Amino acid sequence: MGSLLQEMYCTAYLGKDGQLTKWDGTVIGRWTVVTSWPTPNSYVSSRMYQVEAWIGSALYTGRSAGEGMLFKGKRVARQLRQLGASDKPEHKGTVLP
Repeated sequence: MGSLLQEMYCTAYLGKDGQLTKWDGTVIGRWTVVTSWPTPNSYVSSRMYQVEAWIGSALYTGRSAGEGMLFKGKRVARQLRQLGASDKPEHKGTVLP
């Protein structure tokens, strides 16, 4: 699966050293873990992570099973409020190859 970048949503991969990447390893942003919790019945990972990811000036929050795994994030609400009513994002996105 490739990466998807939209005004409201982001799908990417958690690379090493806090680098947010596309499938091919191209760096598109940075990420940090906010918190984590055990997932004892998961076959994918022993922990789930709440992650904040920056792509340019856009901040996304979401979950991931950890480094090297997929991150699915949603734009942080406080940034959406700052866009204002006339500038609300549409759901048109850019698929990153």
